[in-house]
Amino acid sequence: MAKKLISLLLAGICVTSFIACETQNEGNPVNGNVRVWTAYGTEKIMQDNFYESSATTLEIQSFQNEYESGQIILTPDYNVQEYTIALSDLKSGENTLGKDNFTVYNQKYIEVKEIKDKLLDAPVGFYPDALLPMEKAIEYDENKIVAGENQGIWITLKTPKEQPAGIYTGNFVVTVDGKEKIVPVKVTVYGYAISDESHTKSTYAVWLNEMAQGEQERTVEMEKLYVDYLLDYRMSPQALPTGFSTILNDLDESLEAFLDLAVEYTQNVKCSYFNIPYQTELVNLGSKYGTVININVYEQVLRAMLERSLLENVNLFSKAGNYLLFADEAVYQNLVEEAKYSAINMKALTETLASEYYTKLEAGTLIVEDATFTEEFAREVIEGMRTLKNLLTGHPEEAYQVFDEPVTYVPTIDVYHTEEYRAQLDQIMDEYQEVYKDRYDAFYAEIYAEEESRLENNEIQYIDEDMVALRAKRLVENV
Repeated sequence: MAKKLISLLLAGICVTSFIACETQNEGNPVNGNVRVWTAYGTEKIMQDNFYESSATTLEIQSFQNEYESGQIILTPDYNVQEYTIALSDLKSGENTLGKDNFTVYNQKYIEVKEIKDKLLDAPVGFYPDALLPMEKAIEYDENKIVAGENQGIWITLKTPKEQPAGIYTGNFVVTVDGKEKIVPVKVTVYGYAISDESHTKSTYAVWLNEMAQGEQERTVEMEKLYVDYLLDYRMSPQALPTGFSTILNDLDESLEAFLDLAVEYTQNVKCSYFNIPYQTELVNLGSKYGTVININVYEQVLRAMLERSLLENVNLFSKAGNYLLFADEAVYQNLVEEAKYSAINMKALTETLASEYYTKLEAGTLIVEDATFTEEFAREVIEGMRTLKNLLTGHPEEAYQVFDEPVTYVPTIDVYHTEEYRAQLDQIMDEYQEVYKDRYDAFYAEIYAEEESRLENNEIQYIDEDMVALRAKRLVENV
């Protein structure tokens, strides 16, 4: 949720002295001051910058059923040998926000030596990056601080769904080289619960080789942990945790594994999107040989998804799509012909298959062994297959011109850096909304008239207006 994105760099310094009678490594005395201060989770507190801040209360605002975070920053003037933190329950009148709802991480830092984006007003230096669970930082003996550097302790709260609204207060205790510092904590819980269901579509990759390097294993179980962690934070995966990403190897075995997971994650309300796996092939494009979608394998996958949808009564196309990774950033990588060839053939295939299955449905010959389904649901599945999205990333200057084929264009972030591009996107959106409404109204009226006719002929018992709206929406999106 939106937070007050205001600077916490206020005048004044809150200094707390920690004096111990022990000695550091190399004979240096543990004798100095440690400034303990706080920052919102929206701030990047660099390790090697000086900040003036009088904020000493850890403040977090959260809806129910939401993750929110804040930071406790330690800035010593001597080399700290050890620091830990102890949590406590917070209270709001008679209500308690238990300490078990908080997770503590130790911030790690990465050095940025050059700012390549010249439009970005940012300094070089050590930026906060990975978050290591605090218990692991202690186990690895990483809970140390070099004199003059900032060390962040990242606090994440997952507010329970049923947590009563209110302002919860209490104290956490930071211990530095045996000396305790009390950190006041204030959590504001708003009386509105965020739903588990996520509607915003996203596609975050879990790179299996990189995961293996970090985790020292490359298993489906580990990949599933990563995917489910993304879903907890309302980010959907690029690929389901099959162990083979989006590339089908052994078609029979790999496809079955994908279908099983597609059933599971389509029904997971936290998941809003996943890629359909594919195989590629090398074809003669006229001017060159290029890597494109293997349309025969793609057809097998779509047919299998449709049949499993009818068998399980789960529309596997409702959250599926095609991010054409083999032609990613096609303009930059000179893969425009490959992308267009694939998109045209994929769209033609879905239209052909949809026509085939609609014909079978109307003739009463759409039969899947052991499956029981309604005509309305079958139409929803077929239409979901027909209107599948093909996604591509690229740059608007050329992408708007070359990708007039059936793809959904995903702009790179730099389009937002100038007023010209922002104005261009605003204009496109305004035009889209105007056309969308006119077409939606027309499609809705046409489909509703068809349903009225079917109702009069006793083909259906009632008109499902939600289904009419869904079909109209998908027809517009396809156009």
